[in-house]
Amino acid sequence: MGTPEQMEALSIQGQTKDPFTGDGSTCSAAQIKADSNCAEGTESPVQLPEDILHRIHALMPIRDAAQAACVSRAFLRSWRYYPRLILSVDSLGVNEYGSKYDELTRDFISRVDHIMQNHSGMGVKEFRLQNYPCSTIDPSTVDRWVQVAITPGIKEFELSLFELSDIKYRFPCSLLSGERGSSIQSLMLAECSLGSLAQVGFMSSLTNLDLHSVDVTGEELFCFLSNSYALEKISLSNCGNIICLKIPCQLQKLNFLGVLDCQMLEMIDSNAPNLSTFSCSGRHQIHILLGHASREENKISL
Repeated sequence: MGTPEQMEALSIQGQTKDPFTGDGSTCSAAQIKADSNCAEGTESPVQLPEDILHRIHALMPIRDAAQAACVSRAFLRSWRYYPRLILSVDSLGVNEYGSKYDELTRDFISRVDHIMQNHSGMGVKEFRLQNYPCSTIDPSTVDRWVQVAITPGIKEFELSLFELSDIKYRFPCSLLSGERGSSIQSLMLAECSLGSLAQVGFMSSLTNLDLHSVDVTGEELFCFLSNSYALEKISLSNCGNIICLKIPCQLQKLNFLGVLDCQMLEMIDSNAPNLSTFSCSGRHQIHILLGHASREENKISL
């Protein structure tokens, strides 16, 4: 798509490349109410400071934010720091009707590539990637997007991959170590496997953990939970490699634990002292030890 300076030069002429597709497209002022002239330094009836324009930009849905980047130099600059990257077929306006899976996947990858290539990686607060109903995406492509997204300051991260093959994407847990992972408050992973969780370290801000169809063992998960002492909610579904789920006593803020259809699970041993809501369902019996929690004081659903 070129450098930000080249894109800014094009935007002055009223034309720039679409941040979704990379195609040249003319954006009119009718597409957005903000006055692009104020960003170019010419007189305007209303001139807003650039930081205010950036705040307005951050509140826009991603498609509107991309259109704004076409018409305003200020919005074009703030696009590189846009905080809410919600990437799905629906949010990006990919036409899924009448398209073959391969065509749909290529279009989706192209649009996400253009967005991530033009984002600095700074300022991301929320990242959500859902590729359904696209076919399998090359792991190196997903790695490239994830590495841009997980930066210091990110608060919500969701990765939900629709895979047509038996080989699941291996999420690089090393990206959650140090300053990168310390700010994450909500982590949702679906349809993937996990790299070495020993590389993660402390997730001091994590309050919500949601794992769906994730390949992780009970031992690996226990180590991860022991370093995530701020957790308040844990949801596990269809995680088929967990035999014994242990919840460490360090999770004193944990109040919700939900377990659904974990086929190999034989035992749940929770020592979380303030667990108030526990839900467990599946096709076979599971030995459950709730430690400090009691059926009289808490909401227990089996």
